[in-house]
Amino acid sequence: QRAVRQLCEMVEAVVVIGSAHSSNSTRLKQLVEICGRHGYLVNCAAELPLAELAGFETVGISAGASAPEYLVAETVELLRREFQVEVATVVTAAERVEFPLPDF
Repeated sequence: QRAVRQLCEMVEAVVVIGSAHSSNSTRLKQLVEICGRHGYLVNCAAELPLAELAGFETVGISAGASAPEYLVAETVELLRREFQVEVATVVTAAERVEFPLPDF
């Protein structure tokens, strides 16, 4: 959620990729709107509201926790085909998780 808040500081609208049945995805969309931005929740690139997105200079993309990475890639690719876009990856946190092996 921190990442979406930071993203909202940089864009006019945010597309959240995820299911409307996912509490995580719906919460991300709500957070976008709380931040005063236009939020769109889509399952996949085919559901993008292209006519509405055409009215924005800057659009961010986020994804729910269970959304596969290929859905994000498809969304970016569709936006590239439809609009003249500049894609920038925004890193808001670096994660490092280590699982030590058990001693035998």
